[in-house]
Amino acid sequence: MIIISFNKSYKMTEEEKTKAMIEEEHKIMAGYMDTAKTFTQLSIGALILSITFLEKILGITGKISVPYLLLFAWLFWLLAALAGAFYQYRAIKWLEGMVINYNIIQKRHHAIDPLKIYPYQVYGFLLVCFFLGTIFFAIFGAMKILSS
Repeated sequence: MIIISFNKSYKMTEEEKTKAMIEEEHKIMAGYMDTAKTFTQLSIGALILSITFLEKILGITGKISVPYLLLFAWLFWLLAALAGAFYQYRAIKWLEGMVINYNIIQKRHHAIDPLKIYPYQVYGFLLVCFFLGTIFFAIFGAMKILSS
């Protein structure tokens, strides 16, 4: 909520400032959560499509030994999917901790939660894993196509 005042003497109270700050933080965090969800879905899709690529494009069927590049791609995409889910959980926990710290909601008799810290590290890990998986798969695909 944006407060527009034509009265220059009006000043927001500390409570209004806190609520406005938390509302803006929630909007920003929602955007990051949406992109984390998108990268999670892309990672899962990449895992599935890489198998289709092997069968339909390269014509590989049956039992095969998995090349290291493909194994690394799968590993990084799996880590990206897990990081995306973990990021969404941590983001909610962080927002929850924020509103508790500013006494907007009251929660009593709960153990201290070490996950109520800003989750930017998990988001960065998600992006790195997704792009590393994509790079490994692109190298694998290019090598297979060029060698055939």
